[in-house]
Amino acid sequence: MVQVRRALLEMNNIEAVLLKQRSDEASAELQDTIYAMIIGFGSGISLLFLSYVAVNREFALRKKAEEAVLDYVKQLGNAMESTLQAVARVVEAHDPYTAGHELRVGQISADIAREMGWSEEKCNSLQLIGLVHDIGKMSIPSEILSKPGKLSAMEFELVKTHAEQGYQILKNVEFPLSIAEIIREHHERMDGSGYPQGLKGEKILIESAYLL
Repeated sequence: MVQVRRALLEMNNIEAVLLKQRSDEASAELQDTIYAMIIGFGSGISLLFLSYVAVNREFALRKKAEEAVLDYVKQLGNAMESTLQAVARVVEAHDPYTAGHELRVGQISADIAREMGWSEEKCNSLQLIGLVHDIGKMSIPSEILSKPGKLSAMEFELVKTHAEQGYQILKNVEFPLSIAEIIREHHERMDGSGYPQGLKGEKILIESAYLL
C-alpha cells in the first residue's frame, strides 16, 4: 500500500514537472511573441518618425525654394521698373515739351484700372507701361517734337508713326501684360478715328483705352 502511494506521488510530481515545463515553454514563447511585437512596433514607430522627418525636410526645402523664387521675381520686378523709369527719362530728354507726361499717364491709367476692380499687380504693370507708352517718339526727330508752331500734315503723319515704332521696339520684351500691343493701340479711338490701325470698339485692348 505504501508503495502504491509512493508511485502515485511520483506520478503527481512528474506531472507537476511536465506542467511547469509546459508553462515555462508557453511563457517563453509568449515572451518571444511579445518581444517580436515590441520590436515590430518599434520598427513601425521608427519608420513613421523617419517618414515624418523626411516629409518635414522636403516641406522646408520646398518652402525655401518658393521663397527664393519669389525673391528672384521681386528682384526682376524691381529691375524692370528701374529700367522702364530710365527709359522714360530718356524719352523725356528727347521730347522735353511733354516732360512728366509719361508719369502722369501711368498714374492716371493705374487709378482708372483700380476703380474698375483690377488687381494691384495689373494696375502696377499698367502704370509701368504708361511710363514708356511714347517710347516710339525716339524715332521722331526732336526738332519736330519740340516745334513751337503747328505741325505740317507730313510732320503730323510722321509723329503718328510713334505708336507703331513703340510696338516694334518692345515686341520681343516679356512683360506681365501685352506691353507692345498695348502701346501700339494707345492712340486708337472707340469710333475708329484713331491710329495706326483704325481699330474701334471692343477690338481695342482695354489696357490701351485706359492709357489716356
